[in-house]
Amino acid sequence: MHLKHNHVNAFACPYNESCYCIVNEGHHKVADCTVCGESPALSDDYWTWFNDAQGPVGNNGTQTKQDIDQPSDERPVESNNEKQTEQDNDQSSDERPVESNNGTQTKQVHDQSSYKNLLLDKKPEKSDLLRLFKSSAAHYMLIGTALDVEVDDLLPTPGTATTHLILVFKRWIDLDKGVTWRKVLQVCDDFSEELGRVKAEVEGFLSSDRARDNYQ
Repeated sequence: MHLKHNHVNAFACPYNESCYCIVNEGHHKVADCTVCGESPALSDDYWTWFNDAQGPVGNNGTQTKQDIDQPSDERPVESNNEKQTEQDNDQSSDERPVESNNGTQTKQVHDQSSYKNLLLDKKPEKSDLLRLFKSSAAHYMLIGTALDVEVDDLLPTPGTATTHLILVFKRWIDLDKGVTWRKVLQVCDDFSEELGRVKAEVEGFLSSDRARDNYQ
């Protein structure tokens, strides 16, 4: 049988026993008869049989069928990024990170400093002055002189330092001239060697809730 180079498959002609239908691969569902000389009209049954005889479909068709038949347990799992995004969306607001400790600490320091600055020009109470300066009562004459009050009559008699310190603060408050916490800190700075420890205690008090409540 002499066949052209593109004739690769054939089947018996349904109309002539001595004729064969040569499948023309260059055209869809076309067969050239070797005897009849023309393409016979063939039903889809012939082509269905021919396609089945050709074997399985290409990779794309095979892969599609495998994807459909593949059990859900064997399908690829979602990526870590997709899982993480879903977890972030499901996370309630109560579980999300709170403000960092550094941010909170900075805010507290700023608030304390603001309270202290507001109190610097407030008039001190005698009870607070005594409590803060009592450990340095022996320096009552130095403190009185720095506050511009009379101390010459407060003789340094043993056991009277605290009493004299109370009198110094009473005279300063009664004088009512520049009686502020700012002046107290200035005296501590001027005599830092004797009153350095007192200054730290005064600053700590001015930054406290107690001072804020007492000097609103």
